[in-house]
Amino acid sequence: MNLTDQVLFQEAARRSAEREAFVLCTVTATARSVPRDAGAKMIVAPDGTIAGTVGGGPLEAVVIAEAVKLLREGGASGERRFALTTAGDAAEPLLPGAPIPDELGMKCGGEVTVFLDVVRPAPRLVLYGAGHVGERVASIAAEAGLGTTVVDDREKFATRERFPRAGEVRCADLSADPLGGIAVGPSDFVVILTRCHALDESVLEAALRK
Repeated sequence: MNLTDQVLFQEAARRSAEREAFVLCTVTATARSVPRDAGAKMIVAPDGTIAGTVGGGPLEAVVIAEAVKLLREGGASGERRFALTTAGDAAEPLLPGAPIPDELGMKCGGEVTVFLDVVRPAPRLVLYGAGHVGERVASIAAEAGLGTTVVDDREKFATRERFPRAGEVRCADLSADPLGGIAVGPSDFVVILTRCHALDESVLEAALRK
């Protein structure tokens, strides 16, 4: 469904805050007859689900397929140009993964340019262990420009005073949940410096499963 820019950007902000990858697809130019004008926007998730629309039909199907491909293969942002014409009697939707032809099987007769802006979570260091070594590692990470999340099961160590430059400092029961409720993703760096080797091992095993 069509969404207002305000609602769409709120959704983009929510996904960014939750470290979800997505592609923001924006119609940047049009010529002649087209489904939607320049400025139309759509968010595409890695599984192909969408929020918003760039016009529906075969055009939207192709844009979704391109966005999912960029997310899966690590492609860069860029624009795509589509001709909304057909020589046949009916518009045929493209199957997922099908090559993109010059003509989309649509009778609009115009052209559409869509910019696909790939938004991936920024690199983050997830640091398990808030002892003196962890404190120094967090400081170095901040100097390197890495956002840092610090997790420890000791309230006296997991404090904002000890880690003023960390993005998040969390006190969690690592024996019950070795990752401390953190959704570790492919863009994360995990450093394990807990208070004992047994806890190190359980955190490592949980991280490797991710």
